[in-house]
Amino acid sequence: MKLSRTRLIFILCIVVSISLYPYYALAAESIDDKEVIAQVNDESITTSEFIYYISKYSDNIAELNAQGESGKRKLLDKIIEFKLLLAVAKEYKGDKEPIFIMKYKDFLRKRYAELFKKNLVNYVKVTQDDIQIEFLNLDKSGKRKSKEEIKKEKQKINDDLHVKKFKELLQNKLDELKKENSIKIHDDVIQQLEEAKDVGKDAIVFEVATEAFTLERLYTLIPPNVRHSPKSMLLTKKFLSIVIDDEIDTTLLAREARRLELDKNEVFFNLGNEDYYEKALVNSLDYNHEFLKKTYGGIKITDEEVRQYYDEKKQDIIENGNIYKVRLLFFMRRDDADDAHSELEKGNKFEKVVENYKDKLKNKNCELGYVSKKKIEQEYGSKLKEELFDLDVGEVSEVIALPDGYIIAEIVAKKENVIAKFDDIAPKVKDIVKDEKNRQALAGLVSDLKKKAKIQINNELLQSITWND
Repeated sequence: MKLSRTRLIFILCIVVSISLYPYYALAAESIDDKEVIAQVNDESITTSEFIYYISKYSDNIAELNAQGESGKRKLLDKIIEFKLLLAVAKEYKGDKEPIFIMKYKDFLRKRYAELFKKNLVNYVKVTQDDIQIEFLNLDKSGKRKSKEEIKKEKQKINDDLHVKKFKELLQNKLDELKKENSIKIHDDVIQQLEEAKDVGKDAIVFEVATEAFTLERLYTLIPPNVRHSPKSMLLTKKFLSIVIDDEIDTTLLAREARRLELDKNEVFFNLGNEDYYEKALVNSLDYNHEFLKKTYGGIKITDEEVRQYYDEKKQDIIENGNIYKVRLLFFMRRDDADDAHSELEKGNKFEKVVENYKDKLKNKNCELGYVSKKKIEQEYGSKLKEELFDLDVGEVSEVIALPDGYIIAEIVAKKENVIAKFDDIAPKVKDIVKDEKNRQALAGLVSDLKKKAKIQINNELLQSITWND
């Protein structure tokens, strides 16, 4: 499906961010940030929590202000709906799932490590003497400079020195913590991984103090932007050492932040932790078979409904758009691709180059016909898509290196605002119809929950809260 049930749940939830948000203005200083603005069954919504959610709508503050009291109430209604779904998630015991516990634990580690770094910045001191000495050491030209130029250079030196001193402080602290805490890396397990031997997901890869990191947990720590890389690369000693070193540092800094109780007076920091926990718990409903069956199991979709949706909405279906007539020369060897490209640059016709190199082409079918950007990405990857569709009609690309060969591409023609045929996209239309029915089912569930819930709102307190653009 194009729109997952998680995305449906998020329609009724507040999107989370792990940043530390600024406070927004309260109308009166006497307002207690722990005062309850609404009660939803057993869940309380405090003023500080409400202001926290306002901060997450910072791009739309002007719009919320323009809506006045209705804007506040609309936001509060969203939070109430979220709390009702949260209660459902607790009933289904999503917080007992091992993967949920693991992800939340690692989320907190990173949050506390960042909190330690944020606090460490306060101990970075750069004096005017530091700046002047650095300025004199760098300025050897003897060229006369204006006051404005000198001011800019000194400001850059100041910024650079802050970064440098922060890194030195951080490294000194990490060296100190590594001496105080036991750290063990299981090289035998890493060696087995590199040799592609079978290692159980519960095998311990490394330990920091009392905390053990299993292979299963290590996989979740690999940065999302590199998880698509070949497994043979992800399991090399070189790559794993980078991930492990980073996680050791993160764990040590997080433990130190907790020991120093740096979170004690960080209201929005703790609200962010709570919010991530609650959002992840609601998100766990997307994987609960019992909940999915009860909420969406009765949904039926007929062929007539799919056809009717296409007939009524085909002008808006996302497959509408531009299609391109594309041809490619796909070579296994770079030398062959370079030679063919040289011939095209000299003015030789595409068809003639195809004939000259037909025995060296990986793909004999050079004429792809009309295709969409999505089709190119699916078959050849994002790199070709990006480079190909930067071309103008009639323009030939440079040699494009892909993992499995070398391509020379040309866009021959372009058709705009093409409506996809029903037979070509019927399965996708069915998914769209299903998504809409799922959305309606979820909205119906929340509506029923609101009718049955005991909801109390302190309207006077709600009206007293305001915020700045």
